[in-house]
Amino acid sequence: MATAIAFSLGVLAMLGNRIPPSLKVLVVAFAVIDDLGAIVIIATYYTAEISVWFLVDAVVVWVLLLILNRLFRIMSLAPYVCGGAVMWFLMLKSGVHATMAGVMLAFAVPFSAQDDDEVSSSHRLENILHKPVAFIILSIFALANTGVFVGADWIQGLSSLNSIGIAAGLIVGKPLGVTCLCVVAVTTGLCRLPLGLHWRHIVGAGMLAVSDSPCPSSLPISPSRETPSSSALRKWPLFWLR
Repeated sequence: MATAIAFSLGVLAMLGNRIPPSLKVLVVAFAVIDDLGAIVIIATYYTAEISVWFLVDAVVVWVLLLILNRLFRIMSLAPYVCGGAVMWFLMLKSGVHATMAGVMLAFAVPFSAQDDDEVSSSHRLENILHKPVAFIILSIFALANTGVFVGADWIQGLSSLNSIGIAAGLIVGKPLGVTCLCVVAVTTGLCRLPLGLHWRHIVGAGMLAVSDSPCPSSLPISPSRETPSSSALRKWPLFWLR
């Protein structure tokens, strides 16, 4: 689970039963899609150099995992965990952001639509990772891996065009985008608002989307802003697992 998604769910959890369950589903849905889109953009536009052979090998491993799932219905976690680790390494060496390996692996692990299916590999993996991610990895990302650099000139930096653009995109763009797209989808008949969900909830969800800034720690730091700590951070495996 991405850090931003977890923050959004944390805010919803504090509201408890004062919000409809369908709003939680909506927030989780656009948060996941938002982060997946950000990962694709990072993998596409923030790759300086690509090693084709490593990339091809990573795809081959992914196809083998899909075959184990779709054709042979192998439900054991071992081949998917080992194959995922190999795919992560090959993706990292290829130059493409290694987060793509996690996204690809998610499509290869066997999944069951039945809740709490003990046979489902994805459900078992989710149960294994839930507590370490919630109590350890999430805390590390929140405190040490946000990529925020506070220097002596941070006040002047707030008035730069980059800072203004980021603030406008988050504070204005996200709430406006989420609300307008929902209005368009409902008015065109593509979908309808679930029972108990009102437009004020949609506006609130759009405001909550501000906390779901996609993958901030994954964006490469420009050479002019690179610091010894940020350089060392990029060599840390958890950074690439983001």
